[in-house]
Amino acid sequence: MATLSAPLAALENAGELLPAGRPLLVACSGGRDSMSLVRALLLVGRWPVRAATVDHRLRPESEDDVAFVASTLAGWDVPVTVLRAGDALAGEGPEDAARRERYRLLEACASANAAERLLTAHTADDQAETLLMRLAAGAGGRGLAGIPARRGIVVRPWLAVTREEVAAFAAAHGVPWRHDSSNDSERFLRNRSRIAVAPAMARVFGAGWSRGAARSAALVRGDVEALEFLAARWRDEIGRPAPEGADLDVAKLAEAPPALRRRVLRDVLAEVAGPLRTIELHVRRLEALVVAEGGVARLGLPGGVEARRAYGRLVIVKGREPEAPTTIVVSGPGVWRWGPWSLRIEAVVGLPADRGDACLAAPFPWRVRAPLEGERYRPLGAPGGKRVSRLWIDARVPREQRPQMPAVEADGRLVWVAPLRIAEEARVGTGQPAWRIRLNWEYGQKVQ
Repeated sequence: MATLSAPLAALENAGELLPAGRPLLVACSGGRDSMSLVRALLLVGRWPVRAATVDHRLRPESEDDVAFVASTLAGWDVPVTVLRAGDALAGEGPEDAARRERYRLLEACASANAAERLLTAHTADDQAETLLMRLAAGAGGRGLAGIPARRGIVVRPWLAVTREEVAAFAAAHGVPWRHDSSNDSERFLRNRSRIAVAPAMARVFGAGWSRGAARSAALVRGDVEALEFLAARWRDEIGRPAPEGADLDVAKLAEAPPALRRRVLRDVLAEVAGPLRTIELHVRRLEALVVAEGGVARLGLPGGVEARRAYGRLVIVKGREPEAPTTIVVSGPGVWRWGPWSLRIEAVVGLPADRGDACLAAPFPWRVRAPLEGERYRPLGAPGGKRVSRLWIDARVPREQRPQMPAVEADGRLVWVAPLRIAEEARVGTGQPAWRIRLNWEYGQKVQ
């Protein structure tokens, strides 16, 4: 039995990337790689295939390229959709603008045609060139992970196949293709890398250098994905709810390996501030705030973001003060929504073994509201009344979170303020019916 060529073998072994029978849309420019991908998919014959070609109208011959793709693929019984790109996006270079517009059009086309995968013909050489450019730019792990084999519906099944292997496939199967003259322009960094750097790499390291570089990118991507998984789990362990931001344990951040600490800080900052061109600079500033000695400290960041270190916590939020939620009336057990919290109220008898929740002996209806300025109550076991603000300080609740902590009022009296002790007046006696409150952070979620 003849050995399959690398392009065909990659499709035969695509596994979960390309489940058999699922409809595919191939991004086809008319170049050798994309035309070969369509042909190879037809030879394997496991999927319904259609194609889309994008005319950016940036070259005089672009209309001829579109006509070539449409007529050639029609001869292969492959349906083709021609997409016309709009003007370049403001503030971007023509290459970046064209790429963004191309993927926008292609993904919309895939959705309109019920295609479950959008395929591009990126090869190991494309991956190697990307790796070199990002290495020269000083990229970190995410950058050096290169082009992903899959992102959303976009799949690149030939990232382990070299351009030379695709060329041999095209010659063996008589695949027609058109040359894109813009690939000859050294105005673009990728072209300069392919024209000047790639041949030098092949002379020094051998023709297989691009396959090795692509393999390195795949290995780095695996490590990055593992680190991201672990960082997300660790962040949940050291964090607690904060409206539109993050609240992290400073001591645990400071003790963590620097790579893990920076990963969490980078992710939090990106979530709160949005895209930042100089994010690494601000991550270093945040890290300095974490490891510095001292008590309360503040740091202003772009986009109106502020980082505050106090009571052993690092809070990163938008600079505006959160608004206190409105008052709700709780008539009985069930799940009730108050601002960013849900209160799950259930009947109990006496104090349950799990004492982590608030248990009240207080009649309905309750009013759940924000604490009032200067408000006082008598905490369970205390000899007298105390200011809520003083109790919050003792409990190390950051100032910016206090307006969003629910206060429960029953029969005109304050009986509990989260996360403090219940009021003496709401004490639960032995065998006495009571109500347990399970307080859960539900910010941005609908409570049924």
